[in-house]
Amino acid sequence: MPCCEEQGIPKTCRSVCVGDYSLQTITEHYKCMDFTMQTLACISTGIELLPGQPKNVEVEATSPTQLKIDWLAPHQPTAVLNYVINITELTSFDPNLKMMSSSTETKPVEPKGPDEEKSGVSLGHSIKLGANQTSFTMDGLKPSTMYQISIYAQNAEGQSLPTPPIRVLTLSEIRKENDGDSKAATAKESIPDVRACCVEKEVKQERCLRTMCDPSHAHEATLTDIMICAPWANVTFSCMANDIDHSDCCRRRGIPNDCLYFCTGKVTKIDYNHFKCLEYMPFYGSCVLEHYGVLPGNPISLSLNGVSEKWAVISWKPPKEKADTVTRYSFYYRKLGTDDENDPYFQISGVDSPYLLDGLEPSASYEVFVAAENKFGSSEGSERLIFQTHDPEPEPRNVTSDGYNETQCCVDAKLNPECLPLCSYKVKLHDLQMLGPKCMHQLDILMRCGAGGRDHTPCCQRYSVNPACISMCAGKITANQYDSFSPRFCTREMGAILTCMEEGTGQIPSTPVDFHVAFTTPGSVHLEWDKPVEPVNVTEYKVFYTEVMADMVPPTPLNYTMNVTVRAPMAIINNLTENTRYSFYAVATNEFGQSTPSLIVLVTTPTSGVNDKRIDSVLSPPYGVEVVHSTVRSIAVKWQPPLHVPANQEVLYTVYFQATNATGNVSDVDELPNTVTTMFTQTLLTNLTYDTQYKISVQARTPEGNRSSPMSEVVLAWTDAAIPAYVNLPLIAPIGPIREGSNITVACLGYGVPTPNTSIYINGQLLVALPQHQVAVTLQHITRNITRLSCYADNGYGSGGYTSLSVHVLSSPIVTIPVEEVQTEEGATARLSCKVSGFPEPQFHWDRDRQTRNSIRTSDTVGLQAIPDTEMPHTYTSSLILKRVSKADAGKYFCSATNQYGMMTRTVMLKVMDAVRKNSSSCCTDQGVSVACMPACAYDVDIMYALKKPECIQDLDKLMFCAADGSDHRVCCKSKGVPWACQRWCAGRPVQVPTHCALISAREVVSCFEEGKGILPGPPLKVKGVRLPGEIVVTWEAPAKHPEVVQWYKIFWRHVGSMDANKNETDKKEFRFPAEDDKIYEILVKAGNHYGMSQPADALVVHSNDITAFSERQSVAAADGSRIFISLLIALAVMAAAATGFMWYYRRHKRATSPPSSATHGVNFENPTYLKDGISLSPATDSVNFNSVFALQNAKDTNGGLKEPHRGRGRDKNAPAEIDLTDTSGPRAVDNHYEDFRHVRLH
Repeated sequence: MPCCEEQGIPKTCRSVCVGDYSLQTITEHYKCMDFTMQTLACISTGIELLPGQPKNVEVEATSPTQLKIDWLAPHQPTAVLNYVINITELTSFDPNLKMMSSSTETKPVEPKGPDEEKSGVSLGHSIKLGANQTSFTMDGLKPSTMYQISIYAQNAEGQSLPTPPIRVLTLSEIRKENDGDSKAATAKESIPDVRACCVEKEVKQERCLRTMCDPSHAHEATLTDIMICAPWANVTFSCMANDIDHSDCCRRRGIPNDCLYFCTGKVTKIDYNHFKCLEYMPFYGSCVLEHYGVLPGNPISLSLNGVSEKWAVISWKPPKEKADTVTRYSFYYRKLGTDDENDPYFQISGVDSPYLLDGLEPSASYEVFVAAENKFGSSEGSERLIFQTHDPEPEPRNVTSDGYNETQCCVDAKLNPECLPLCSYKVKLHDLQMLGPKCMHQLDILMRCGAGGRDHTPCCQRYSVNPACISMCAGKITANQYDSFSPRFCTREMGAILTCMEEGTGQIPSTPVDFHVAFTTPGSVHLEWDKPVEPVNVTEYKVFYTEVMADMVPPTPLNYTMNVTVRAPMAIINNLTENTRYSFYAVATNEFGQSTPSLIVLVTTPTSGVNDKRIDSVLSPPYGVEVVHSTVRSIAVKWQPPLHVPANQEVLYTVYFQATNATGNVSDVDELPNTVTTMFTQTLLTNLTYDTQYKISVQARTPEGNRSSPMSEVVLAWTDAAIPAYVNLPLIAPIGPIREGSNITVACLGYGVPTPNTSIYINGQLLVALPQHQVAVTLQHITRNITRLSCYADNGYGSGGYTSLSVHVLSSPIVTIPVEEVQTEEGATARLSCKVSGFPEPQFHWDRDRQTRNSIRTSDTVGLQAIPDTEMPHTYTSSLILKRVSKADAGKYFCSATNQYGMMTRTVMLKVMDAVRKNSSSCCTDQGVSVACMPACAYDVDIMYALKKPECIQDLDKLMFCAADGSDHRVCCKSKGVPWACQRWCAGRPVQVPTHCALISAREVVSCFEEGKGILPGPPLKVKGVRLPGEIVVTWEAPAKHPEVVQWYKIFWRHVGSMDANKNETDKKEFRFPAEDDKIYEILVKAGNHYGMSQPADALVVHSNDITAFSERQSVAAADGSRIFISLLIALAVMAAAATGFMWYYRRHKRATSPPSSATHGVNFENPTYLKDGISLSPATDSVNFNSVFALQNAKDTNGGLKEPHRGRGRDKNAPAEIDLTDTSGPRAVDNHYEDFRHVRLH
């Protein structure tokens, strides 16, 4: 520092001389650059001549009167003449800086006075030692006294900086008469059981036993504990002390004198005066434990590693004693220099070395120390370290001596608040680097307010500013500078530019204001203006003017060719031409420079007379309009701001544009249809038409609108031509076969203008979509269910491009068993199935012995079948068909699938039950099978026998009904390829053309009957309905046929006249649904499992006035019966009149349609939606929207019919005739897999 002062280095730059590089602003960097050589010379000289700072200072208290001080020599090779140790006795245990401010200065060695002889050291003392000495033991100190020590090195050229002060407490004086102290010295005895001592003396409160009778938990004591345990204070403290006086330890730990008597153990009472001692309870507990030698030593080598304005880094080393028992460290700190001499320490537990102490105050002194802790307690604490945080950075002063505030100028000009840190002559280099790129779009405001209406070009020329950046000194941004301004170009000149701007403020005049025309004549113009706002001397004014041709106002001052110099703020310009348009502006000058140009005035001289109308000045036009880029729907435009504009003026820009085929004149603002307003010097014109030429012009104006500039030049620009999007096939990498579990990358390349949105789909599901030409995604661990990859691109033009690619993932077979236990009857046909997925297509094998693996082969009684799944690619159903099953066929069967990538086997169990003899002849008799065909019903229904008898063709519908045996086999029939029109036989219902179905599907239908004998249930029995308030409860019993195979029941219900029917599924034999009390409800129940469903049970009708359930063989209630009966009579009359000519045909072929006299009548179900087993059932509140799902239980066709069995019940003579509820006049709303669409209406 002395060298820097001698060299005349400014104070701002001297921080470098002491190793504190605190230059922040650009101007500081620029100004200090001129003194770099002198500063470096002083630093170099100092490094070569001045000694360095002593390192690693350690102070240890070795006795009550001695401190051992160790340090290391400086790492610099400069010679050290001697070391000086500053030691200061502190007048209290923890004094603040104000108490010791008068005694911390370094003092030379002087003779000791009488008091000093006694203590061995004065309050402030310096000891000079030789250069070879790096250790010193200070003797003659006071016991239990805090001392502060610092060291610096000296030689003939000067001295080093002192080390950070360290505070150390000397040990307590050993008194031999105290037996407790001798015990503490040996530390051999064990810790006494303090809790047992308290319990023995009748301390009963658990909280007192925990906190006041356990030294390891003394730190948990609260004010409440002290108050509650006060009656036992004499006991608790006596037991804790164990007849030992711990006062010396307590004094070393800083416990005040008023609380020291706690440490003696001779406490008689506690009152409110002692509540302040609560915060010292942890220290007291540690002193008790310290006596027994179980606590760790103090951390050593406490040092300061770094310090800033708000943080410091402190490090230390583990203690020398019991370091292995340390569990954590506690960090203590406090701020010094306050009015309170006993400021408390703030504790931070669980820290490690080094530790960052954050949240400090600038220019403040802090004292810190560290204590080691183990499971018993805490050590006394290390030596105290004192340090001072750095001074805060001075806030830049934005107000210059003449009152100009550049930051306020930027605020008035509506600079983005985020960019305000750049609008200062004291701008920091860090802010320029971070905010420069973000604030480029408002650089014109920054430069304009920096110049403040003054032209600093001469100063910048003296500082040798790069010519490409020199116009910034006048607040102007030219086109090339606007593009090239970056940290690599003009940033390096900002120091000189800002220095010139700051120096010129208060010397150079600013822009003249209120520039206007007072009056005009054919040959002259009278101009007036006001002086600049700042109180700066103006010696003269210059008025520049030029003639304006064809409305093209000059955008820059360089285009003005004529000028007049005046001394007063007014001028008369003569020798002008009449009826001619002119443009004027003015500048103010003095001996230091000139201002920037004022606003311009546009005036046209009259042809005669005097025009005394005032004409105000306006902004000059924007210039340099250019097209940055264009797309199909947009054009990006930028321009240069006006050069004639006040520094603090907010400027808005209006961009006018229209297609060139429009009739408007781009120079005529009123006729321009499209405008965009912005505060920036660039904008994006959107929603344009593709492949169209546009004319564009820009106008500047003030927000108030009272000063609008002339229009800028007009530019022409084309939008791009649109190209509809198209896309390539999906690209897969790596190329080659795809193995299951591998990773692949799928890429889609979309083309088109504008850039399309390109998407990737997997199995029809969108995976990713991005607005770019190329999209790629990596699929991790690809699975076999990925079968198709697709690309789609769309840019809004055309229909978009779509490509797709089938994917075959190589995979080993996976075998799943739909039904693990198949049940069948002896003599029937059993089908065992397994579902297999894999690619390439696996080989299927069935066997019964996994050891020999002899595959089962086809024979008369064994069939093998493999059918591909129509919905799942590379999935197959392999079936083993066993005909005429016997008990020997029961057992385990193994389904195996093998391809080149693996093999898998699963087990199916076949259970063969005893055959149940069925009374088929009874069913055939009830259905009216002719006598000639009755042999087909001898044991079981033999459809193949009937097919050989021509006279039995007319009875096939009836035989199929009996062969179905109450079950619905359509799932099996569909899998065997039975045509849709013939699948009615599979449910025991008539078909339209029996002869046709007999030829093409009879064998398959019979096969399904055989397979379903043992696996399909019959219809539920005894279906009943009970009406309760607001609901109906439906109950039923299990089917008589195979009740053990029932997995669920399906319930269909609706109220009469409704177009919708609700469907539900349950595994119980009861179902409840909400019902309105005034409506009649119809109900149908079916039993089913995963193989198929039963035929529907008898239909129910639950009336509104009772709880009777009606089946199709039960009577209809009287009220409804009357209504149906009347409708029936009318229908029969109409039918009779229309069918008289066909009666013979009707009696012969439609005999089954009209039931015999013994038949009962009722409401029946026919709609096949309720009979199909594959339908997905919805919750109770869902409904199927079709016209009607309720029809006759027995199928009734126009060509024939079936008769229901009597089942022991006779016909009710009073019941009305049977009504055919089926109307084939329209389609049914629900798609059915098994039969044609039918419109069913309930009358």
